[in-house]
Amino acid sequence: MKSAASLPPQAPSALPRARVPATASKKRGGKAEGKVVALGVAATPTMKGPSVQWDTNPTCTDKLVSWILNHPADCNVLFHDHLLNSPPPVLSPEERPSGKNKKDITAVIAKHIFQDDLAYSVLYASDPGKFTLSVTNQLGT
Repeated sequence: MKSAASLPPQAPSALPRARVPATASKKRGGKAEGKVVALGVAATPTMKGPSVQWDTNPTCTDKLVSWILNHPADCNVLFHDHLLNSPPPVLSPEERPSGKNKKDITAVIAKHIFQDDLAYSVLYASDPGKFTLSVTNQLGT
């Protein structure tokens, strides 16, 4: 009988492909929940739901523009370029941003637009983060 030391090593391709939870292999600050690792490569399941149709639904766009025009403190946070060293606009003491950062402000705007919308209210309630991202993307266009 041959000893284990005398057996030739197996090639990596002959090893079984193990699928283990990716809790130990997170990317920079990200969560590994819901991901699966196959030989060290993380795979994210793809889930695509209905998307917001900004072009075909002027009501959503109108609400977004109205919010931007009526909330100058939010505009300062969302659009002010701090790298140009230009002074921020002068705001009255009662004007405060709707959130601490851009993500918080876009979440408030998304809630304003979609919470009572006839077409999107149910979808918004099930995944507000998706609609916050949609507002963020729309503001960047």
